[in-house]
Amino acid sequence: MKQSETEKADSTLKPMLTPAPALHSMPLLLTEEQAASLLSLSPRKVWELAACGAIPFIKIGSIKRYRRADLEAWVEKGCPTVRE
Repeated sequence: MKQSETEKADSTLKPMLTPAPALHSMPLLLTEEQAASLLSLSPRKVWELAACGAIPFIKIGSIKRYRRADLEAWVEKGCPTVRE
């Protein structure tokens, strides 16, 4: 069976929807490199900002991890470079 011209036009007008990323594909805690990528900063700058207390982090043993929500809140505050 052939498609009619209207069916062809209808099928081409449907938007291409991409599924939202699965929840499990987004880590709860970010590495320094992931945080740097999210903020468009170098990993060294993220380390410096965390060291001076400007960016909050979680320590697991000797490893630093960053919560995405904390980084987003930091950006909303205007990216202060000193601890408030």
